Amino acid sequence: MLPATCPSLAYFAFLGVAGFFVLLWGGLETIAGLLIHEGALEYHTEPLPPPEPGSGPQDENILAMARELQHRVKRPKFGEITSLAWSEYQPWYWAGLKRKGIRKPPTLLLFAGLRERIGAEE
Repeated sequence: MLPATCPSLAYFAFLGVAGFFVLLWGGLETIAGLLIHEGALEYHTEPLPPPEPGSGPQDENILAMARELQHRVKRPKFGEITSLAWSEYQPWYWAGLKRKGIRKPPTLLLFAGLRERIGAEE
């Protein structure tokens, strides 16, 4: 039985859309909970440690390559990358840009496990 008036129809549609999103969110949380329980996903309750700042000739080479790539793709709105940091919680396949403030230059954030794998000549 569908409502006949326009305001009732709007309430009915709103409740349907809201119910759909609640159902979707509950399903995703259930799946994530099962994956955490099985050990496929990691869940950390403690705050994440700050990334380790990069230093040394190897890090300077990586930083120079990142700046060169940044100039090639012409992304000036992010500002020039000025520093490099390593984090255990950064995915190995994704390089992130982290800012300390709105007007501060971004920091290139890389997976800490790559530090040993990348040689100075690469």
